[in-house]
Amino acid sequence: MTLRNHNWQRVCAARAWKRWSIATAALLAGLAGDAAGQDSHYWATQYGNRSRLLAGAVIGSVGDVSAVFYNPGALALIESAELLLSGNVFEYTAVDYRGLVGGEEDFDSNRFKSLPSMVAGEFPFSFLGENRLAYSFLIRQDFDFRIRERGALSGAEVGLPALDLLAGDVRIDQDLTESWGGLTWARTLGPVSVGVTQFIAVRSQRTEFQIAAQALGNAGETLVSLQNRDFRYQTWRILWKAGVSKIVGRWQLGLSLTSPGVSLGGSGDVGFDSTFVLAGSDRPEVGTGLVTSTQEKLPARYKSPLSIGGGGAYTFNNERARVHVAAEWFNAVGEYAVIDSEPFTAPEGGDTLSFNITQEFKSVFNAGVGIENQFSELLGAYAGFRTDFNAGLEEPTGDGQFAANVSRWDLYHVSLGSTFTIERSDFTLGTVFSFGQSEPFDPLDFLPGIRPPEEGRMAEASLFRITIILGFGLAGL
Repeated sequence: MTLRNHNWQRVCAARAWKRWSIATAALLAGLAGDAAGQDSHYWATQYGNRSRLLAGAVIGSVGDVSAVFYNPGALALIESAELLLSGNVFEYTAVDYRGLVGGEEDFDSNRFKSLPSMVAGEFPFSFLGENRLAYSFLIRQDFDFRIRERGALSGAEVGLPALDLLAGDVRIDQDLTESWGGLTWARTLGPVSVGVTQFIAVRSQRTEFQIAAQALGNAGETLVSLQNRDFRYQTWRILWKAGVSKIVGRWQLGLSLTSPGVSLGGSGDVGFDSTFVLAGSDRPEVGTGLVTSTQEKLPARYKSPLSIGGGGAYTFNNERARVHVAAEWFNAVGEYAVIDSEPFTAPEGGDTLSFNITQEFKSVFNAGVGIENQFSELLGAYAGFRTDFNAGLEEPTGDGQFAANVSRWDLYHVSLGSTFTIERSDFTLGTVFSFGQSEPFDPLDFLPGIRPPEEGRMAEASLFRITIILGFGLAGL
């Protein structure tokens, strides 16, 4: 997450010294800023044993109870009720940064974890008649990120030749979870099947920054700057996903529509502390600066977009093989305040400062394709590919504003795997390879007025992820 703090720069009178400390802290924060976050990617997580291996390209052709998410209308086409357990997923992620402090240094972050996913099933009530009713619980977002980076560089490297040495330390701690619980109704109406799922979503995010910077001037001055920023919130919202599905010859087709989220309320806290100390200076107007603010139980919200999806599958090779295609468009979400924080006053100078957490998403269009082949009733093979473009805008537009989202790159996912059946139990074994690379970016683009000596110097960030899927399902319950 790119770090901005224009207001803090106004706390002390010595603009040059403050820029030196901010340069160190912000440059180090840039090492970790874009993390392995996926809160701005709508197609990062997929559900269902076969659906995962088909890269989620099943909006028009989902064949199990994961239809409650992809296309509720397709639930009416499933022959028998089933319980879907899709929770044994293991993920290894590697993130690499190059060129952040000049030169060719690499900074790596690696993580291995087990991920929760989805539990869904259909109520086998005979009194429902042609109506189908299902329940679901799924994890839409689940990641945590912790990093500590230390570094030292000369002032010349950040366009401040008066400095002999800059040193700093940055720590970032972030957790994000979002869970959905849903109830789905579906039935056949004439030539098509229709359905709708009502979801209740609970989203929690906690982000903390701790930054320490030290500077040594060529005339013997020393500077220490400490800064801590943190915010946390929990929000509730409701949304609906409707779908329609139809079989036409060898084609199975479908459309889906997801409503924007409707806020049910939420609360959050923000905290801001900043200290600036300069010693050995011959400028008496420069002294110690301190700013602190803690605000609790503030109104909070999270906005999710309208989306429209569609797709289908074509069956061939004596009904043993299918090709699946799907695409989904997500509308933009204008900039809004995630937490309603209030401005506060600096004790020295009386400046009015702000620490605002904002969010904004651009419109994106994702597409995917999947191929399956059933060698027998007991064994099938699958492959798929999908895009997963970043919807988050990297920079807030106003002074004193900080973006809650952390992603910078576009992702691409390739899946391979197989399923096999033993009696009434379905097993899935597969893997998903995910990769992405950011566009070249200026590592100091968050420091207006301070440019590196080499104007053309750019940094890059890349991600590589391996996901192992061990799926299990029970049919005919």
